[in-house]
Amino acid sequence: MVHVSIWASGQVAKLSRDARLLYVGLITLGDDDGRLRGAPALIRSQILPYDDDVKVADVARWIGEIEAKKLIVRYEVEGEEFMLHPKWEDYQLLREDRRRDSNIPAPTLEFFPMSTKRQPNGDQMGAKPPHKVSKGKVREDNTDTRGQDIAFQEFWGEYPKKVGRKAAWKAWQRVEYTPELGARIMAALGAWKRSDQWTKDSSRFIPHAATWINGERWEDEVEARKARNSKYDGIGTKIQA
Repeated sequence: MVHVSIWASGQVAKLSRDARLLYVGLITLGDDDGRLRGAPALIRSQILPYDDDVKVADVARWIGEIEAKKLIVRYEVEGEEFMLHPKWEDYQLLREDRRRDSNIPAPTLEFFPMSTKRQPNGDQMGAKPPHKVSKGKVREDNTDTRGQDIAFQEFWGEYPKKVGRKAAWKAWQRVEYTPELGARIMAALGAWKRSDQWTKDSSRFIPHAATWINGERWEDEVEARKARNSKYDGIGTKIQA
């Protein structure tokens, strides 16, 4: 169900009427991670199958209009077009117990350098002013980048505890994100996933993602998982994420 707050969004209001209709249709096509296939011909067949006066070129133009308002992110994987909704849970009501993993590939790190060219404006739907968190890396101007949106999709896909996605996204928005920091975060997350603390006792000690982000746990020293076979180096040693 599309949240009623969509009609109060300044970004949505600036779309033409046809683009606005298409945008609502794009929301209905998103999977539980806010991803969908993005070829204009496919979008036309799914959203406007009975409108013979609407051409594929019209749909492509409206998609461009929606993208220009930073309401969707477009990307390619192996030559196939995809989209994702960067503010997915701000206007889509989802239940965690019914969430299904996406079968659509997520954008990869190769998109980060090019994606930082675009800066969304300040009236992002559902955006809240940032506030201070521990260690103080806070975005002061309430701006975001497409790269940060995409990086969160990758982070969430790798994070082992799929609880509190909306809280995690809000925490992620407060990070002063750069592609270099994104790479460090993902490397640290990989180390934590292999750590003794996260793998023991059926992984019961893995924190919620928002807690991990707010605490900037990628800066912490990670205790390596104790190997069962003595031929492995580094048993009981510590690794730096």
